[in-house]
Amino acid sequence: MAAALGTISDALATLESGLDSLRAEARSDAARLAFAFARKLAGRLIAEDPAAPVLDAFASLAFDLANRADITIRLHPDALAGVAAALAPAQDGDRPAPRLLADDTLPPGDCRIDWPDGGLICDHAAIEARLDALLDRHLASQIIPETPP
Repeated sequence: MAAALGTISDALATLESGLDSLRAEARSDAARLAFAFARKLAGRLIAEDPAAPVLDAFASLAFDLANRADITIRLHPDALAGVAAALAPAQDGDRPAPRLLADDTLPPGDCRIDWPDGGLICDHAAIEARLDALLDRHLASQIIPETPP
């Protein structure tokens, strides 16, 4: 009887370990699927409106750089007209407009905002690479070591 209970206990431990592994794998798959979906959605949104991420980046700096006349925004040529049109109404007589430069080496949605004592680079490929690495580290920390039967 004790031997049978020991065998059942061992079998249950093996099943539990297998379920833990399956749960971890399912979490990993779900996280990777969500990230792939977000990447695809972001790509479509940038394709539809390449000026939007540039305007978002500039808006994040607008308060700090409101009265500077020495701001240059480098952006993909496809975003130039949209950014210029969006910034035009905000440029009243007191507020200087940033200088916009088309740069075909930048992917659509990426930009570089420069001023003499600082700058901001919006590089979506670098952001994705960092997010991939973060996701990999997080998922690696969630792996449950297998226990031998």
